[in-house]
Amino acid sequence: MMGETLDPHLHQAMIEVPSDEAEPGTIVQEMQAGYTIKDWLLRPALVGMAHKP
Repeated sequence: MMGETLDPHLHQAMIEVPSDEAEPGTIVQEMQAGYTIKDWLLRPALVGMAHKP
């Protein structure tokens, strides 16, 4: 999950983390895991995403 592009259908962005290394919109932190059953989303993953400082 880390380093993937944020997918609003699977992830919920909780914070933006300033980062010179990661591309804006990529996941740099996972706060809580998400769950799916087959193609059904039960709970989105709570993540922090990168943005330019």
